[in-house]
Amino acid sequence: MTSLLNFLKQSYKLLSSMKCALFFLMLFMLGMMAGTFVESIYGTTFALRAVYYSWWFFFIEAVLLLSLIFSAINRLPYKQRLLGFYIVHTSLVALIISSGITYYFGTDGSMVLAPGVKNSLVELSSDILRITSGKENYDYKIPFSTSANKLDWELDLPNKVKIRVLNYIPFAKEALRWQRRDGFWLTTWKIRKGQREGSIRLANYFDGRFKNYFLLDGVELFIVPYEFYRTMKTLLPKKAIDKVTLFITKDENDFIRLAYGSGKKWTFEKYTMGELQLPGTDFSLALLEEFSNVVIKENYIPEKPTKDSNKNLQAMQVAYRDLQGMEQKQWITNAQEKQLRIGESVYFLQIKSEELKIPVVLALDHFKIELVPGTMQAASYESFITVSDQQQLSHISMNHPLKVDGYTFYQSSYFQDDHGNYHSVLSVNKDPGRALKYLGAFLLMIGVLVHYLIVYREPKGGEMR
Repeated sequence: MTSLLNFLKQSYKLLSSMKCALFFLMLFMLGMMAGTFVESIYGTTFALRAVYYSWWFFFIEAVLLLSLIFSAINRLPYKQRLLGFYIVHTSLVALIISSGITYYFGTDGSMVLAPGVKNSLVELSSDILRITSGKENYDYKIPFSTSANKLDWELDLPNKVKIRVLNYIPFAKEALRWQRRDGFWLTTWKIRKGQREGSIRLANYFDGRFKNYFLLDGVELFIVPYEFYRTMKTLLPKKAIDKVTLFITKDENDFIRLAYGSGKKWTFEKYTMGELQLPGTDFSLALLEEFSNVVIKENYIPEKPTKDSNKNLQAMQVAYRDLQGMEQKQWITNAQEKQLRIGESVYFLQIKSEELKIPVVLALDHFKIELVPGTMQAASYESFITVSDQQQLSHISMNHPLKVDGYTFYQSSYFQDDHGNYHSVLSVNKDPGRALKYLGAFLLMIGVLVHYLIVYREPKGGEMR
């Protein structure tokens, strides 16, 4: 007991010294400088993980807070000549406490608004692994990390299904591995729909990256076995349907063959290199590359983060048992949802931002964008939205945020979907510690001024009161 009391007394003596407070204040300032430098190079997401939300930065703030409080207590009872000292210490304590209030009780994230769709979900900076089965979602929080980690999680799902999490890479890039596999082939096609262009990967197997089925605006594409292709004429519908369908296969001589139509008329032909325009549509496609007797296995390796958080790729490797009881491994990313068949059930897995439901409901009425003349670069963009059940439109632009019920919505960015519709991305902020921050900053200014005036008015060589 005596040793514990001695330890506490020595700790208090150390923490209440001005040297300790100044030392940790210097460490805090160096941490802030490092965070600013890291953010300027690698972006906000990496800076939060590496500095601002790291255990060592929280430790510096906690020790600094205790040191400021103890050093002020140690200089009681009140002395008029230390008035500036008391005010400065109070201001720093207020600033540190306000940052804690903001971290634990504030909201800082983004909201994506699709045209005419109501939304009240804010995407936060923290991440989760979401596993969906039917209508049920199972969310598992992913700890903050700046480097690749070997994990050993075992996730228990209903029906005695188990998924093991093996590896997690917070900043990753794709590093594909090729494997020879007779009878397997994969292709990459350039597609055009009206004024829009893109590319798709199709294969005669499905692994999440390469698909054997594709649907876009009333056009369906299927990869089918050649045995099925040869018997298709007796199986295809004879009446008109509302979709144009294209079947792709490879024959025994390794030629690509096509069958396409919409019901009454079907065309069967060997594909020759070049662009194929599907009759009655503005859809066309052309083969870019093909590989025979190979499969591509997904693989991810660590990568340097980028300033644009939307371009940072996260990857997680999981393991599960298939119907035959064999262990299978798959990579899950934040780029797309991965479908896994485990036992008798189908599960969808994806890394997602953690979501927070707020009491403010927004809907995008329309989005306006102005381009720099002669270019496709945006000069300005703004959103016109409805708030909750209000009928009046509210306007948000880059220099005109919207404030509702303590939340501030800033125009952050935008993107277009596959149909050419604009989606608006808003930054969402709610800071319950803002008033305390302003008070702390004001007290800091007053405290420095008071301390300067007291020292300036102190007679030189005279006794200090």
